[in-house]
Amino acid sequence: AEGEALETVVAALEVAMTDYATDRRGDVGSWVREAAMEVIAALLEAQRQSFDGDGHGESAACTEAATAWPVLPGVGHTTRLVALLLQQAVEKID
Repeated sequence: AEGEALETVVAALEVAMTDYATDRRGDVGSWVREAAMEVIAALLEAQRQSFDGDGHGESAACTEAATAWPVLPGVGHTTRLVALLLQQAVEKID
């Protein structure tokens, strides 16, 4: 159940990161992309803090906030999220 929920969250973040909607106010999709980037950054930071230096198991130095986040089921999810952040890093946000 938790793995399916994370799949849904990652899929929603992927959709949000490709929102380039515009209207009379300009690039309103950038608001969605910025919010998605904040969530991705927080999720990746929590993942980093939840593993020790070997990349295996819980670290004794985990913060309470990091342990509240579920662990992504595989490295592929992390790779996809980092790729989305990198894509936005090279694009202009108005």
